[in-house]
Amino acid sequence: MELDDDYAKALATKGDTDYFTDLQMFGPSNTFELKENAGDSRSVDPNKLSDDDLIDLSNYTASIVNQIRNQARKAGAKLNAGNVFVTNGATKFAKNVADGYRKDNFNSFEKGHDYDDINNAASSNGLQTSPGKNIYEDAGMAKNSDTDMFTLKDLKERILQSIEHMMNNDHDSNWAHTESLVGTGISGAYLGTSLSRIGNVVTVHILQVSDSQILSEASFDKAKIDNPYQGDFSDNSGMRSRFEAAKAKLTEAKETLSKRQAELKAAEAKSTELHAKLDQLKALQIKLQATVPTDKAMPLSVAHERKAQTAQLLTELKESLELATQKLTNLKAMAPKGDMPEVKTPMVDTPEVDRPKIEAPIVETSKAKKSKAEAPELKAPEVDLESKTQNKSTQLSPSIQKTTQTLMAKGYQPKAYQAQLPQTNEKKANLVWNLLGLSIISALATRLSRTTLSLNSKKR
Repeated sequence: MELDDDYAKALATKGDTDYFTDLQMFGPSNTFELKENAGDSRSVDPNKLSDDDLIDLSNYTASIVNQIRNQARKAGAKLNAGNVFVTNGATKFAKNVADGYRKDNFNSFEKGHDYDDINNAASSNGLQTSPGKNIYEDAGMAKNSDTDMFTLKDLKERILQSIEHMMNNDHDSNWAHTESLVGTGISGAYLGTSLSRIGNVVTVHILQVSDSQILSEASFDKAKIDNPYQGDFSDNSGMRSRFEAAKAKLTEAKETLSKRQAELKAAEAKSTELHAKLDQLKALQIKLQATVPTDKAMPLSVAHERKAQTAQLLTELKESLELATQKLTNLKAMAPKGDMPEVKTPMVDTPEVDRPKIEAPIVETSKAKKSKAEAPELKAPEVDLESKTQNKSTQLSPSIQKTTQTLMAKGYQPKAYQAQLPQTNEKKANLVWNLLGLSIISALATRLSRTTLSLNSKKR
């Protein structure tokens, strides 16, 4: 169906002086067209409709009412109710009303609304009652032939004609049915439709219920039932095209969702696989760390540090060697030469000479140990042997000792290597003097030997 533009605008002017006049003037321009649906050719008895048939007819009615409200709202009408939808509670209420009409054999074509029946049905369904009044029903009636059987298409046509009459020509009721259907009058959100046939009069019962009228939700089921007719009744209204567009978007959205779900599933599988590989790598790393020796697992920084330490130690050793070498050179340079001529002789063992055993006196030199021979204490001139032999290693061979004795026998006077003794011309005294000189030389050699050993130990 489609409302005339001027008529739709007139619905928004309720209360104006021209309101009723405009509705009467533009009403006939509204368009109502019946479209047949599959299964509508099935024959039914209006007084014996099944619950499924009642739900189907209620959905058909609701789709028309919602088109009216949408167009009125778009034209600027202020509605006090939203769009309607069908529930089991509303269809049961409508069915109870039709049953009451038949029970009362009420001729609505002559009497209008059966107030008592409507209020009784409302009470039994947990709804508010209003004795002597009707606050629920929009009824349309028509006289027909005496036939008892109709097709579903016939019943839908009766519903469409009833609504068309209420919208286009309701001046006898001060447009109260119009305002109820539009949503500017006594309107509701829950809708149920039923039909009754009494004699040759067929009545269409359209019942609307608002939330404020429900006293017991346990007695009135408000669960919404899906409506397959929404948008199927006027190509000009644009509802069908919008419906098809919405369906296409829904299909596209479902396909996109399915694709995204597949991608998500694949990504989750990949993530699981990667986590498993990561765990394997971590386990392998732990195993390798446990099996690699500590020295091979040494950080590079530690290796560099050890290399530097080794180089430093090598440098220090080289410096120590150079220092020791320099000290040895200094010792050689500082060794005393005396006045004795340098005599180079081969190392020849000197034959032992039997000499009388004479106890030589102990000669005390600087920091030297006393001789075991018991003799009068004689003091020789002090010679700083330690300062001259501290860094010098000297080993006196038997040949040097022999040469020394020869020189002394020829009358050379001892200087740095002997003590100055009293002069005497006696042969016995000379012999003692010679032996004393040899004892001093031996003591000096022992001192030099100890100094050399001490230096060698320091070098090591």
